Amino acid sequence: MSHRVSNSVAKRGKTRFGNFYYTLCKERSLFPSTIILNQYLEKYHALILPIEKPKSEIEWNIIISSLNCKGNDLKTIAILTTDKGEDLNESIRQKNEKESIFKLSECEKRVAGLSENFYTKLLNSIVNYMSNEHHLSILELSGLPLNSSHIQLLAKILSLSRTIINDEGLKTLAVSLKHSSSIMELHFAGCGLTHESAIVLTELIKYQCLSREAEQWTNSLRPSITNTNSHAELFGVPLNLKQNSIKRLNLCNNNIGDIGMNSLFEIITEDLGLEAVDVQFNSITNEGLKDIDYLIKLNKTLIIFDLRNNNIGNKK
Repeated sequence: MSHRVSNSVAKRGKTRFGNFYYTLCKERSLFPSTIILNQYLEKYHALILPIEKPKSEIEWNIIISSLNCKGNDLKTIAILTTDKGEDLNESIRQKNEKESIFKLSECEKRVAGLSENFYTKLLNSIVNYMSNEHHLSILELSGLPLNSSHIQLLAKILSLSRTIINDEGLKTLAVSLKHSSSIMELHFAGCGLTHESAIVLTELIKYQCLSREAEQWTNSLRPSITNTNSHAELFGVPLNLKQNSIKRLNLCNNNIGDIGMNSLFEIITEDLGLEAVDVQFNSITNEGLKDIDYLIKLNKTLIIFDLRNNNIGNKK
């Protein structure tokens, strides 16, 4: 994190996060990093940070303190590993011990094996930011060794791809997601999920639909300036149950199998707002796709349904 930025670049920073970060670096006599102060931060208010790059505790403390500063304006937070290990079930530490196109230094290896307390501290700062500010629309934590106690993160687009949370982690996350009306996309590719998680996600989406239905019926009974025909629903006008629903569900490279696929068919046939479903590499067979043609005809919203790379043969 020794990359030096010129004063002209640093001083013309437009983001509050960038200004907080730059000020804290100066107070500690450190050069701000171009990994953080870059065009993505300036143009998109995006913090895109490879977990291996900061190499000392003080550098991480500055980043975390910047996240905790009041009045932050980040719209995207992406913290990820650049490691290219092949087995998703291996830990980052095990992957880094293998030969790969990324030759990590010993220091970088130690950072990749950061403690659970570190991730708790980092994620707490993100959770606090999301609770106190309302700018964040994309949160991506990719390839990080998180456990179920770390999973308390909400954003319009939630991506935990390549983070092995397993079924227990997803169950923990679902408790928070049940009452969120902001989530539009869920990305759980390569998260070590089975049919149990598919069932949990089915119940989650159905629960959110019922909540929207109850809210809309309640609002229909309350005339207001903006809703002069608020009783219309009582006389046959359908409620919009797809409003603020989850639109995209990515479950590729897991193991939901036929049982999980049959569960997901419940929300596909009921047409609860899903527009894209990706279930590639999930050990699905023809058994899990019975009556698929009939089921798809019932859905008027689904645009993408990706079943490639499963154990599906031609129907006889």
